[in-house]
Amino acid sequence: MQLISRLRLHARLKAVLDKFFPPPSSTWQHIRQNLIIGLLVVFVLSLLQESDSLRAGRERSIDWLTSMQRGVTVTEGRDFRPFVFYDIDDATHSAWGEPFHVPRPQLAALIERALLRKPALLIIDVELQRPSEDDQALLDLLRQQASLAETTTLVFLRSFRWQGRDSGTPHLVARPSFLDKQLPRSQFQIWASPLFERDPDGQVRRWQPWQLACAPDGTALLTPSVQMEALAVIGGTTASQQLLEALAAATPASCQPGASLSGTAFVIGKHRFSPNADRYGQRILYALPWLLESDEARPLVDFAGRPTRLLSILPARAVLDGGVLPDVPPGHIAIIGASNEDARDIHMTPLGPMPGSLILINAIHSLLQYGQLSPPSIWLQLASAALLLVIVSLIFVRFPSVNGRRISFAAIIVLLVPLSMYFFRYGIWLDFIFPLSAVTAFQSITDHRKKISEGDNTHAA
Repeated sequence: MQLISRLRLHARLKAVLDKFFPPPSSTWQHIRQNLIIGLLVVFVLSLLQESDSLRAGRERSIDWLTSMQRGVTVTEGRDFRPFVFYDIDDATHSAWGEPFHVPRPQLAALIERALLRKPALLIIDVELQRPSEDDQALLDLLRQQASLAETTTLVFLRSFRWQGRDSGTPHLVARPSFLDKQLPRSQFQIWASPLFERDPDGQVRRWQPWQLACAPDGTALLTPSVQMEALAVIGGTTASQQLLEALAAATPASCQPGASLSGTAFVIGKHRFSPNADRYGQRILYALPWLLESDEARPLVDFAGRPTRLLSILPARAVLDGGVLPDVPPGHIAIIGASNEDARDIHMTPLGPMPGSLILINAIHSLLQYGQLSPPSIWLQLASAALLLVIVSLIFVRFPSVNGRRISFAAIIVLLVPLSMYFFRYGIWLDFIFPLSAVTAFQSITDHRKKISEGDNTHAA
């Protein structure tokens, strides 16, 4: 009985197909039928843009493109800065006696040494919320820097904590720092947020323009991210003012979760940002790995008229005890941070494990080079899928066997991958997952249709 039911269903399907898609009498009719099926597939997939499978495929495709850009030097015509990472690594942490907090005298000495190379800004990725017994050297140095008319901008990282979990309305609160009351206000000493989004698989892929939290007095506080502050500092007075205006416009009346932030696009220097951009627009286009492979080296760039390493990582112990300083011109970006195990600041990224300081470096480099990642429009996706379907249809007519599938897949790779890699370097992402999914579905439907049209010889026997 089951066999009879299956044969009847098979006959009905064949009758329907023969009615709407009669056996083609010419090559053009064959191609036309394939295109109709293919465009129907494209239409259905366009309605499923935000499905889990397509979104997961897109994430993997961007991860793959990111890995292919690993260590690639800068894109010509785009802004960039060399980076220096003063790393409090395991050897340094051990030599300092494995303290719970970075010793303030050593931190002051490290800041002083980093300033000798005159960076455009120096990011202090070190906990500075609570005072210690040895703060005087650090305070003296920071007060001296704040009194200068022209100096390097220091960026301190604000930390946050959750409050109100018991009440059912948890919200972030900005932690005050002992420096808030100890230092005079200075345009060269600013606070920023180091927070990033973490995806469900544990990887850090996205940056945030700012972080909403409650100030100690209960008002809303919108703290700009480190990368936003870096763009503003590098862009000069105008860019800094643009960031302040964007923050003022976006700050809501309430600091509670769900408060409506302004979604108005804003400009910082050469870059335009849209807070309402989709989740792909916030991607960090990683290019600078932490751990090098055996045949890998840090790329050189032409900066200030001479070859310079795009990224230099110096152990803090070598800087303080050995007098080592990076060979880098003024105007670079420096950061003091930690990669030692006790710091618990190692995170997974598409380029592998990475200290939080190096994630900040990649986020700044990504925004300087590319700005916000530009996803393709739905019309471009539909057009590219339709074009590929034309090519695949022609291949299927010429090679109707399994070779057609292999040849069409190879043609897609040859066409899409090089183009995607090229445009990716300019911050333009060609979504090849959508047309690839359309072609794959088309191939499966075409194979199944062919099997039905030819009849199930196995059951007939």
